[in-house]
Amino acid sequence: MPKKPHESSHGDVVPQLKNLLEVARTTWEISVTKRMVAQAARLNIKTVNDLFDQKTTLYDLQTLWKLCWFFQCGIGGLLLWIPPEKSPYSVQLTRGVQVGPITLPRKHPPEKRFIRNVIPARLEGTKRGEVAAKSDLAENTVVALLNQTDPPTRIARATLAALCHYLSQKEGYAVPVGELLVYEDPATAQEDRP
Repeated sequence: MPKKPHESSHGDVVPQLKNLLEVARTTWEISVTKRMVAQAARLNIKTVNDLFDQKTTLYDLQTLWKLCWFFQCGIGGLLLWIPPEKSPYSVQLTRGVQVGPITLPRKHPPEKRFIRNVIPARLEGTKRGEVAAKSDLAENTVVALLNQTDPPTRIARATLAALCHYLSQKEGYAVPVGELLVYEDPATAQEDRP
C-alpha cells in the first residue's frame, strides 16, 4: 500500500477541520461553513481550505490558536497524530471530536495568542542529540523547539509527527499533539505566560 503524501515512518499529524465543522453544525444547530470560520477567526480562506484539505505542511501557532478559539476546542481536537501503520498505538486514538458552546456571531479573536509550547517540558532531562537521533529531526530543529526565550511561531507537520512518535515510544502510550502544544482560552489564561 503506497504512503499518503505526508505520511512518514513517524505517522502523520492531520487537521480535523472537516470533523470539527460537522460536529459544530450538529452541536450549534447552524450551518457552519469554511468561509464563516475564516471570517470570524480573521484567517485567509485559502489557509482554512488548505487545512480542511490537509495540504498544510507548516502549522502557524497563531492560526491554530484562532481555530481553537473559534471551535472552543483544544489543540488535540484540532490536530490528530496518526501513528505509523505498524504502531501499537493506532488503536488508542478513537476519541471523538468535541466543540465548546458558541453564541454567534463571535467577536474577533484577540491578537495575543495563547498557545503554549510544552515540548521543552516533555523533553526535559533528555539530551538533544538523543532526541535528534531517535526522532530523525535535525539537531538545530530540536534546539529551536527547546528554546524557551524565543519559542517558534510555526512548527512543521512532520516535526510534530516525529515528536509524537518519539515520545510515544519513550513513554509507552500514544502521545497526542495536545500534550505538546496547549491552547489557552484568553478568558482563563494567565497574562504573564508567553
